[in-house]
Amino acid sequence: DGKEVDFIVGDDIAIEVKAAELPDHRHLKGLTAIGEESSFRHRILVCMAPEPRISKGIEILPLKEFLAKLWAGML
Repeated sequence: DGKEVDFIVGDDIAIEVKAAELPDHRHLKGLTAIGEESSFRHRILVCMAPEPRISKGIEILPLKEFLAKLWAGML
């Protein structure tokens, strides 16, 4: 049905990566669907957005902020 997620880390992190600067609902389909199937502590869309935000419980993170959180052990 065209829904997919790029990475699953352990049992609690799902990550989708997009090149979009202005992600919209189409970019969240896979993360939304996987959230309905199982509970994840983090569902993250990594993209080129100028600012982080949360939409429908999904963290939308600019690439640099995602990497900073990853390297700091915050994920």
